[in-house]
Amino acid sequence: MSKESKRFKQTEIGELPEEWEVVRLGDILNLIRNGTTARQNKEGKGFPVTRIETIASGSIDPKRVGWVELTPQQFERYKMEVGDILFSHINSIEHIGKTAIYLGNPSNLVHGMNLLLLRPNKEKSYPLFIFYWLNSELIRNIIKSIAKRAVNQVSVNQNEVKAIPIPLPPLEEQKQIAEMLSTIDAAIENERRYLGVLEKCKKWMLDNLLTG
Repeated sequence: MSKESKRFKQTEIGELPEEWEVVRLGDILNLIRNGTTARQNKEGKGFPVTRIETIASGSIDPKRVGWVELTPQQFERYKMEVGDILFSHINSIEHIGKTAIYLGNPSNLVHGMNLLLLRPNKEKSYPLFIFYWLNSELIRNIIKSIAKRAVNQVSVNQNEVKAIPIPLPPLEEQKQIAEMLSTIDAAIENERRYLGVLEKCKKWMLDNLLTG
């Protein structure tokens, strides 16, 4: 449906289609919590566990996890599910509110300390849509404005995170929007890789041409 044929309304987060709701993030979460505080190791013993560095790039980097040994009961409590969102609630001002969505890689990933885990209610919300909204400039600015300052870092608490406003289209429309954005992200990543190949080719040619 074109914008011209839709009816819009004014909300606290701007103009939205009339059929969209504005809810609080906490209203569409099944779970929000801190991670395990079990001692981590660098020897690869046990299960991979998230650290702040794991989501530094805005996605989950399997090369930047820690490792933790847990009992079966502890593993069941802290293991991540596909669609879970990690939220950096204690960080520097430029990185506060950074998020990453878990898509299954690495397997058996455990939720570690210093990152909140957000588990969307999939009957109400499409996790990838929520992930993209949390990464919007509007929400990042809201998070920065409410963050409490301390020495070398800022923080937001769980109640403040749960109060973040979320636009909520019908579930199928959430899915369509998220998949469209995901397709664009994939195209951008392909272009970035292609540019990297071109830069390597240029360097190789310069090295060879200028040295005879």
